Amino acid sequence: METDHLLKKDRGSRDEKESEETEDSETEIYGQRDWKYRACSAAVIVSCFFVLCTQGIEFTFGNMNPYLTSYLRNASQDDVEYTDTLWIAQTMSVTSCAVQPLAGVFANRVPVRLFLFLGALFQAAFLFGSYWAVRTSFWAILLTYGVIGGVPSAFFYATCLRVSAAWLPEKKGLVMGGILMGYGIGAFMWNGLTTWYINRDNLQPDLKVGVDVYYTQNAVLDKVPSCFLMLGTVFASAQLFFLLFIRMPPASRARVQRVVAINQAQVQRVVAINQARVQRVVAINQAQVQRVVAINQARVQRVVAINQAQDDMPSAKEDSQCLPGSNSDAFAGEGREKPDYKLKQTIKTRVFWTLWAMMFFSTLGTSFVIALFKAYGQTFIADDHFLASVAMASSVCNAVGRPVWGLLADRFGARMVSLVCQSLLTILVATFTSCHVTGRYAFLLWVCAMFLTMCSFFTMLPVMVLAAFGSRNFNANMGMVSTYGTVGSVLPALIASPLKDAFGWNGLFFFAFVGLFTGIVLNMSLDWCQCGDSIPRHMLDDLSIRRKR
Repeated sequence: METDHLLKKDRGSRDEKESEETEDSETEIYGQRDWKYRACSAAVIVSCFFVLCTQGIEFTFGNMNPYLTSYLRNASQDDVEYTDTLWIAQTMSVTSCAVQPLAGVFANRVPVRLFLFLGALFQAAFLFGSYWAVRTSFWAILLTYGVIGGVPSAFFYATCLRVSAAWLPEKKGLVMGGILMGYGIGAFMWNGLTTWYINRDNLQPDLKVGVDVYYTQNAVLDKVPSCFLMLGTVFASAQLFFLLFIRMPPASRARVQRVVAINQAQVQRVVAINQARVQRVVAINQAQVQRVVAINQARVQRVVAINQAQDDMPSAKEDSQCLPGSNSDAFAGEGREKPDYKLKQTIKTRVFWTLWAMMFFSTLGTSFVIALFKAYGQTFIADDHFLASVAMASSVCNAVGRPVWGLLADRFGARMVSLVCQSLLTILVATFTSCHVTGRYAFLLWVCAMFLTMCSFFTMLPVMVLAAFGSRNFNANMGMVSTYGTVGSVLPALIASPLKDAFGWNGLFFFAFVGLFTGIVLNMSLDWCQCGDSIPRHMLDDLSIRRKR
């Protein structure tokens, strides 16, 4: 027995020493190339950020709407009102949400750069086509700005999220929130650029129709069509440049090739170490071998029992798709592997329909704020540059909020963060019309706060979809969830005009309050484990034991 003890001690010391040598050599090998991976990941993430900056034009419609509506009234001699041009913004949302499921299925069948290039072509058609359409009729601009303008987002949004998160999966919330800042930063830049280009002299609307005001000055209206040409040139140049840097991370096969590239001396040393280990194992006496086998069999049986219990957990009932130990599991990183749901499986789950309904009702509340906040502000603020500054400040809040909410989602869970933001936004919308009394600076504060909380929807939703349905079919699943906009964007446009005629601005924003409050109720009905929220470890263990029984 003493000899056995000395043999074990000698074997352990040699294994430890040789293991350290092997780790040092492998660390040296990978250390020489690790900077390349970090540089590539930074280039891809930054490029995705700037590509999404071009998609921030979706959030500039509220600032562009007074110029566009005034031009349409003057060019077509039609009595176009703000509630009519609301159809343009809502059609853009409908198109984007309707195309996303189709684009998601198509995304896995073509290279990433080619897929994004198709989105860039639609973006160019939208902006260059609008130069012609705005001079033709309201229906023509509805086609280019509304229908075609909604297509690029379906190509860029989910794909940029998927590519960026694939490079840094352990920090998915921060990465997603960071590149989604592009929407807010882009809106900030394009709001300032369009206002400077169209109305740099700060001319005020000079035609009042009911409670609305419009521009009739040619110095403003003549620049509206050429503004689309200017934006189209800037966007096309930026997108074509940054698409050159966007690609998926190297597959595991590439990492294996780097291991194979170890020089011959290191390979021989590893082989020699393994041979020595084999010889020492063979030298162990029969009693020790039997004892090791018995121990390993017991361990294997325990591991098999644990795995069977864990495998049974996701199928315990249809609504319990996942049971993470921490919300970093949502990308199949730490902890348990997430099941990857195919599209036909996703649409059969309760969590899918709850997320869909929650975003549908939330969209009813946010549509009026995004598209009409400047038109409402013009009713009591006679300063177009100040209103443009409000739009730019709200864009900054829209940008800054996204990585902040993503970081908080990694810490506290996506569902909890979204619930808090929904509650705050509901209160702000319910009290928004008080700005008519409190003045311009209260209006600035309210709009910024609403956009700061509103942007959480677009950061939390992909995180929750990843947590619930896995990352393999993320484009298709995310696109299907996003179809909420096909209905949620049409309804506000249908009821905006009768609501405004009957109840004024108070009626519009009260309807928005009702939609947001319904979204809160649906959010509270979600099971926290399904959408990436963290669960205390002792609760997880208790639940695992109960399900096993």
